[in-house]
Amino acid sequence: FAMNRPCLTVDLNAVRQNFEAVRGITGARVCPVVKSNAYGLGAIEITRALQDAGAVYVSTAQEGAELRGAFPDLQINVLNGVDKESVKLFVEKRLTPVISSLKQAEVWGGGYILNVETGFNRLGVCDYAALKNDKRILSVMTHLSCAAEDLSNSAVQTQNAKQFAAFETVLATLRPAAASLGLDAFLIKPATLKIGEVRTGAALFGINVFPDKTDLKPVLTLTAPVVQVETVEKGDSVGYGATWTAPRKTKIAVVAIGYANGIPRTSGGTVFFKSGNSRFAAPVVGRISMGLLTCDATGVPDAVLTQAVLLDDLYPINDLSRDSGRLDTEIMCSFSGMIRNFC
Repeated sequence: FAMNRPCLTVDLNAVRQNFEAVRGITGARVCPVVKSNAYGLGAIEITRALQDAGAVYVSTAQEGAELRGAFPDLQINVLNGVDKESVKLFVEKRLTPVISSLKQAEVWGGGYILNVETGFNRLGVCDYAALKNDKRILSVMTHLSCAAEDLSNSAVQTQNAKQFAAFETVLATLRPAAASLGLDAFLIKPATLKIGEVRTGAALFGINVFPDKTDLKPVLTLTAPVVQVETVEKGDSVGYGATWTAPRKTKIAVVAIGYANGIPRTSGGTVFFKSGNSRFAAPVVGRISMGLLTCDATGVPDAVLTQAVLLDDLYPINDLSRDSGRLDTEIMCSFSGMIRNFC
């Protein structure tokens, strides 16, 4: 039954290699971010591959509680913080909250990571000076709004400089034991900013935000079966809305995967077919539907029209993101319900 459905294979060895690559680049402690089920890839399996990191970040206490059952000794940091209703769960599961308001700091009685507002205006403590003498602070973090944007843009440069300056002021005031940034921010930080921890999720999963600064391994292989092959005549249309018309007599392969499986409906990309060392490209044509997509397989031998490859080492998630105009991590999170294999 599973053979008639799409399958996502996650290369855990590549995940570990990416972790080591980030550690080598930064020279800092690298803390994996496995929120949202490790970006849809499987939080328990990814965490198991990286548990020697000693700590991970998740979004919610519920995510942390699920991980705690598999990892009794791991430090689990919860990005969305703590409130009165969740204190009991934090204590029971030995979770470490990321505190983003003075109210959260009042609710919590133990050690915590302090998230300070430096210009993102999302989560973060503004009145951080009130916590200057709080010995419970384990480390201080912030999040940049434009770290992964076009760095040649003057507005982006201004925003990044503003936030870095604000964070340096925070660190000078609080003098924490450690400071934490996301990898994208770390890679563009000023030399004067001393960072002890780097948080990253996307890079571990092969998403190259700065390919000139990182050498990351593709992690995902996504395949789906071909369920039908047919020939359409020149001038015939394919798919909903009749948005694509055959410019010639065309062999169409129908692949059992669609937007219900996380494939962007906007995708104008390519699927591939393999036979030994040969690789055949088939451009996606027509609208992608809920559970099917169609591709122009005119140049593909009939014998290999059995299984389509949508992601692999030669066509990684960055390429699908480019071709579909969708955020790479958004696509990845959409794979959460897929059958997954780990190797």
